[in-house]
Amino acid sequence: MAHVPIIQVSRIQEDGDEISNLKKMKPHVPGIVIFADHNRQMPWSVTYHAVVMFADISGFTALCEKYSHMGQSGVDQLTRTLNEYLSALVEGILRSDGDILKFAGDAILAIWRVGRKEELQSEFVKVAKCCLDIQEKCGEWDTDIGVKLTVKIGLAAGEMSVTFLGNKEFRHYVELGPAVTAVNAAEHFCQSGMVVISPDTWEYCEQGLFELEPMEDEKHMRLMSLIPTKRTRSQSLPTTVLVSRRSFERRMSDEKPPEFPAKGSLDLASPSKTKDSDSSDFDKPVSGLKTAVENKFKIGSRFGKLRKIVTAVTEMKLDVALRLYILSPVLKKLDDNQPLEYLSEMRQVSIVFMNLVLSEGIDTASTLQTIFELVYSRTKAMNGSLNKLFLFDKGCTFLLIFGLPGFKSENDCAHALMSSGRMKSQLHKVQGVRNVSIGVTTGTTFCGVVGHPKRHEYSVIGRKVNMAARLMMNYPDKVTCDTDTFQTCRLPASYFVEMATKQLKGLKNVGVIREFAGFSGEQKTVAKQITHSMYPILGRQMEEFMFGDQVAAMRSEAPAHHRHLVFSGPAGIGKTRLLDQILSMSQQAGFRVISCQCDLEDSSYPYFITSHILQSLMRYTGFSEKLSKDAYLTDAVGVNNAQYLFLLNGILDCQLETPDSLIGAKFNEQSKRQQLLRAIAAKCLHSEAIRECVIVIDDAHNVDTSSWQFLCEMVNLSHCLIILSIRPTLLDVPTCRAAKDFMEDPQVKVVDLGSLEPKYMAPLACQMLDVISIPRDLDKLLRERVHGVPLWCMEFLRDLVKNEQLLVVNDDGQSDLVSQSTVAPNQDLIKPLTPARELELPSTQKLLHVAAVKVQPSNYMMDTEKDFLSATGYLYASPSRNENHLTVSDLAQISAGGAMTSMSRPNSSIKPKKLPAVTAKHRLAVFEKDVKPEDIPIPSAMKELVIARIDSMRASEQLLIKCAAVLGQRVRKDILETLMPKAHRSKLSKGIRKLMENGIFECSNAPKHIDRRLSLGERSNVKSKCYCNAEEVAASEPNSVPSCNEPMFTNKLLQETAYEILMESQRIELHTKAATFLELSADVLRQQIPYHILGRPPPREDLENQLKRIDLKMQDLDTMINMRSLRPDNRIADLTFARTAAEMKTKRGRRLAVSVTSENNFPLARKIAEGGTPVEQIGQLIDSLLPVYDSLIYHWKNAKEHTHLVNTMIEAISASVERKKLKKAEELLESAFAALQEASEVPDSNLVTAKLFRMKGKFQYETGQVLEAYTSFSKAANALGMKEPTKPSSSWFRRLVLLLKFLWYWKTHYCTNTGGVFTLEKGYLLAELYKIDKEQGFHTSKLAHAMKYFTKLAGTDFEVHQLVMAYAAMIECCMEKTWNDIFEALITELLQICAERREELSSDDRHILCETYASSCIYYMNSGELRKASAVGGAANEICCSIQDQKTMKFFAPQYFYVMLFRKTHFNSIELLQHFKYGAQVSDDLIASTVFRSICLEIALLGACPPETVVSCLADIKDTITSSNHTRTDGIPLQYAVSCALLWLTRMEEWADVRQWDVEMMSNKQEHSFYQSVASIHRLEQSLLMFCYCTECGENTQTIKRQVLMRSKDVKSNLKRSPILAPRYKLLKAYWCAMTGHQQKMKSFVKKGLALCTAQGNVYDKLFLDHHLIQWQNGGARRGANCEWIKHAAGGRLKMSDISEDAGGIHVFTLPLPCIPR
Repeated sequence: MAHVPIIQVSRIQEDGDEISNLKKMKPHVPGIVIFADHNRQMPWSVTYHAVVMFADISGFTALCEKYSHMGQSGVDQLTRTLNEYLSALVEGILRSDGDILKFAGDAILAIWRVGRKEELQSEFVKVAKCCLDIQEKCGEWDTDIGVKLTVKIGLAAGEMSVTFLGNKEFRHYVELGPAVTAVNAAEHFCQSGMVVISPDTWEYCEQGLFELEPMEDEKHMRLMSLIPTKRTRSQSLPTTVLVSRRSFERRMSDEKPPEFPAKGSLDLASPSKTKDSDSSDFDKPVSGLKTAVENKFKIGSRFGKLRKIVTAVTEMKLDVALRLYILSPVLKKLDDNQPLEYLSEMRQVSIVFMNLVLSEGIDTASTLQTIFELVYSRTKAMNGSLNKLFLFDKGCTFLLIFGLPGFKSENDCAHALMSSGRMKSQLHKVQGVRNVSIGVTTGTTFCGVVGHPKRHEYSVIGRKVNMAARLMMNYPDKVTCDTDTFQTCRLPASYFVEMATKQLKGLKNVGVIREFAGFSGEQKTVAKQITHSMYPILGRQMEEFMFGDQVAAMRSEAPAHHRHLVFSGPAGIGKTRLLDQILSMSQQAGFRVISCQCDLEDSSYPYFITSHILQSLMRYTGFSEKLSKDAYLTDAVGVNNAQYLFLLNGILDCQLETPDSLIGAKFNEQSKRQQLLRAIAAKCLHSEAIRECVIVIDDAHNVDTSSWQFLCEMVNLSHCLIILSIRPTLLDVPTCRAAKDFMEDPQVKVVDLGSLEPKYMAPLACQMLDVISIPRDLDKLLRERVHGVPLWCMEFLRDLVKNEQLLVVNDDGQSDLVSQSTVAPNQDLIKPLTPARELELPSTQKLLHVAAVKVQPSNYMMDTEKDFLSATGYLYASPSRNENHLTVSDLAQISAGGAMTSMSRPNSSIKPKKLPAVTAKHRLAVFEKDVKPEDIPIPSAMKELVIARIDSMRASEQLLIKCAAVLGQRVRKDILETLMPKAHRSKLSKGIRKLMENGIFECSNAPKHIDRRLSLGERSNVKSKCYCNAEEVAASEPNSVPSCNEPMFTNKLLQETAYEILMESQRIELHTKAATFLELSADVLRQQIPYHILGRPPPREDLENQLKRIDLKMQDLDTMINMRSLRPDNRIADLTFARTAAEMKTKRGRRLAVSVTSENNFPLARKIAEGGTPVEQIGQLIDSLLPVYDSLIYHWKNAKEHTHLVNTMIEAISASVERKKLKKAEELLESAFAALQEASEVPDSNLVTAKLFRMKGKFQYETGQVLEAYTSFSKAANALGMKEPTKPSSSWFRRLVLLLKFLWYWKTHYCTNTGGVFTLEKGYLLAELYKIDKEQGFHTSKLAHAMKYFTKLAGTDFEVHQLVMAYAAMIECCMEKTWNDIFEALITELLQICAERREELSSDDRHILCETYASSCIYYMNSGELRKASAVGGAANEICCSIQDQKTMKFFAPQYFYVMLFRKTHFNSIELLQHFKYGAQVSDDLIASTVFRSICLEIALLGACPPETVVSCLADIKDTITSSNHTRTDGIPLQYAVSCALLWLTRMEEWADVRQWDVEMMSNKQEHSFYQSVASIHRLEQSLLMFCYCTECGENTQTIKRQVLMRSKDVKSNLKRSPILAPRYKLLKAYWCAMTGHQQKMKSFVKKGLALCTAQGNVYDKLFLDHHLIQWQNGGARRGANCEWIKHAAGGRLKMSDISEDAGGIHVFTLPLPCIPR
């Protein structure tokens, strides 16, 4: 079934203009209300001639029953189904000009009014056609759960009347008359699919126009069809008046509905202007209304009666009148300009259906008005709402609702029962009322708007609504309730009587039905006492000090300086317990105390609290009961005012007669009454009997208006201290002007009462359970879930005990339960106080209300006389409580519903039993064996308390909280602004500040721990301040609260409950909006991260960027190509290098080859390096993106967008693996596979499956599961239509096929297929496989995957990242296989392609390029091709410095230095060495640090100044060698470092150090590397120098000769791997020959070395060879030849920054010949 919104009400217009109040209210009322004379006095009636239709939907009860078993989502689906069906019905009625009077749950009452009786005949034909169309299209309506909805319709025509009832606050209307009675009777004869016409209707109809069938009474007729005649055809409606369900769904989304005749049309309920609307003038409430109505009348005289009231309608403001007919929760939303869909929600409410059977022959209008006033006043007094009023054959029926938005209280079901009891008692006294039947139910119900966009009403829908109606009809003249109401209300069990269970139509498993019979209907006359606790108060030391300060101020010499205290806090925060402590402190201080607790009902009794206070004062003073003769009282008010004491009759509970002189006299009674009250109170307070008095009022927000005026008078009286507790709503929305004046009085201090600190939860629980310890897990649960609210703690414990999850046992040491880990608070905090405080209240108030809850099963039941929660401080108690206590056995006999038991009632069926007493030290609270604390749910009672707190806020704040709840506990202001309706976005900052002040929000960056030394006000300011920007907070004023950008809920339970209130459709809409916003936020980060890291497709370029790229290609074409061949004998090179630039322009598919040594390589590299981002920044960007992914996953999941969810999870997995957050990646993988299975339809499911298996394989490889990773990659390949083995392949046949394919591809053309997302995913998969093969050493599989990757994906028009990856893989394999020709061509092509498409390159692509060219540089260098190494290395150097790639720089920079050294351009590598040094220092890399010091020594050996001094380098290398003896040193080139140090020391002739370092050289043996080859050259040179010095000194050289020969062999073996060192080796051999006198051999070796230098491009060694040949031939190579070198070295204490630029040249060291004396 297609999704249809709950109600499609017009939203705020795009231009931001608010919809007029009249336009918003019109759809909620029928036309008869809009055109009523609202100036008339209630009640009044109006009579019409009309055709009446009553449509009753069948199957609705069964539908409710089935959906109710589906939980919360079931009611949402029920509402959608019903609205879909009702909308189709209403559409037909409105299109045929009908006026819908009421939605009666599953029924509709509509009328077609006419101006004269004669017009009924023609109107009836139109109505009949409408009914037949309804039956044709909606007669059988299939639902998604198999229940078929049908409709039966009754029709009648004739006279009817509408009676308007109400007062100045609320009004309603009820329909009466013969036509209404007749249509009810006709509907009773109906069956599903029928249209039945009443007998009296025939006198208005032409019977020949209808095909009829008589019913069983032979009077009512079933309408079968209309006989088609010319007349009926002309009057019939178009065929599109009523449409099928699918057509209706399409129509609801169309911009322009079908046009219909305007004749007689009164479109009075359009919520917004549409193109076909003919009632736009009605949108103007005053001036345009008269014109619009008169235009309608010009059509004919059918609205004759309405013409008379047009003047009356236009003389008043219509929108003000219509407000009286709309329910208060709806008005709050309309006034706040909120969309009505936010009014629809799931919430627990109490439903009251009340049916009154009236006597015949009474004045119906007058009686109904009396009943209405009584029902409305009693309902309002208990925070209920009057929703519906019907007058059918079943009698007069009221639908009352307790717990609607804005009217929620902590115990709505108790209020509903008490209100019902009072109303029944009082209604029986109304003349004309025969009996009153009331049904009360409680449960989660849909509360919201139902109907059609042009006509709808606020209603409640659900199983509990049906049950309340059935109880009302099946149990006449009784107040009955269901089991849920009984269990939730917690009223005394003796108030209820079990009834015989009856079969209720359409309902199953109704449970036990009880009659509520114990509540008196008499008016309340006595105030309730404040609850007394026997335990110490917890966590309110600051408030106690505050009260003590005011007491001291009152007793001081200037008592007028004390301030009255008002403690403000939400329900259950502990206000009552604090006031109880203040009462105890007051009595201990010797004050007279007057206290009471105000109930919700008390606000409906004027002067109720005033009476209590004044009577208590007079009782203390000792006034005479005969007030009129009391001289003291007369003296207090004065002789002149004594005659006015009769005004106080109701307040002082006396019967004083009005003096004759005042009968008929005019005077201000209210002013005179206030004067008398103030005089009496002042006289009492100044009497010797009182002196000092403390007045304590709990729940003062329930104080009546008149009493607030009296409290304002009391503020300025001395010797009196007033202490009140209120809800925060009284401060925001005062109930009256006097309440506002009291709170703003300078002598009144309002204190916000916060929640208790977590450390008090364990003592509080012990007090409530009367135990000495609780489980540690319970303490943790209480800290996390109750948030320091005592009432929430009580409800949580009550639920645990009720469900037998928490037991109270005796610590006998034998049970396994007592071995649980427990928390035992300080005994001083949980020990009862003695003696108990005696409350000074009238004896009639000393009632005991004890909570009866099952404590534990019989196996662990303790023998005790104490009742669970009897000493909590939150229940009623009296000093004599020890005499009458229920035992635990008694409690076990009471149902687990938690009902209250009054011990004061004489008819109580439970009698006390005496059991052995058990001391409190034996009682422990433990969990049942099988209970898992983490699985314990939040009790529904706690959630209801939270809902009540939300409902107490303003409508705009409620909307903000609901929208914020969708975002989770932490809220982002920018996202919240997107979720809020447009009209409320400007108020968002103010709303957040207000909620922070009220403690709902706090800044997410606020300090977690608040200094206890701060005052209460300072602590509150800390919580309400914003810390998102510390500078702004510091600059702001101390009391200012800046708007917070990242607020968070202070209470997680409040957030969760607010979220649950929302309808499922609302949640989906809000989650979708939030996810869409987050996607845009994520895109900002994604654009800076290489797309392949996240597994995303590349960003699509717009046409402008494509044209720009083409233009750049054509401009750089000639400069990028240098057609020069290096190897004419190479066959592949001959084929490719012979092409010209013109051929390349015309044949873009042909392969090119360009010289590696092209001078343009450096400009190309610079272009590639432009725009490079450091690699480290990418990691930071990914870290910033991961929390956004968490939010996206949360919102897409709750929005039920499975496709977006899975794709987002894949990106999050890829990012998590990239950042090595493997645990998070594993959790996401499990969730992603589960989400993919749950999704019914996912586009490109094979592609999504391939991505998930690729991510799984990537994760498995990172966790060391190599073979499992191959299996996952194989599954991913299968999903993509590829074949991959489940393990590394070594098949030679597979490799041969791929090689042939590669060669064919290489010789012919590029792959021109740009591919798509599947091809892109194939590339990602092959790249992962190649990476594993490379790292695991699977060379055969690696080559196969590289060739497969290249041949499938490397095309000039394909994605640049895939090109870079494919080329890099193939280049690496070519280097390993020494396919130099292909390797060189690929190197150059890759550089060209990347230069052309440099704007598409990511930092990761540049990193791959950097690694590739760095490896190529080293490959060329080791091969002895320095020119190519220099060219390629230059490109790598440019890119590496651009992106600050420390990883590549670590292995590349030192060897590139040697390339530059051999090319004699090593000074150009200084910048690279500086980057290399910085990276080594930042990363604390021992290998890099050692290599850098060694290179510094190498520079010093050249005769130049190194970046660091030789002395510091030698010291650092020495430290490294020392530490290497104790730590693992794999990979550290210590031999290379030691060889550099030895050669330096040898040249400096520091022989002592040489011997020491030579020992280190022998102890460090490592595997071959380039550094090993260089070290072998250094060792050979060092041996030759030692031979020279020994020969000159005449020492024995045999040992050194053997060392020279051995080291010469090492060098020779290393030259096979590093031929670049061959010229240096030839030089050293020539040196040996020169020292041994073989001049010809010396010259031969020098010439060979020079030839090698020329071939390799080794400029430096060529210079070195030429220098030594000259020196050795001329005899200048003696020891003195190196004096300049030694002088320049200066002992190794100079570095590059110590010398000037012109002095920084190279001083060549000359290998000396021995000076032998002749």
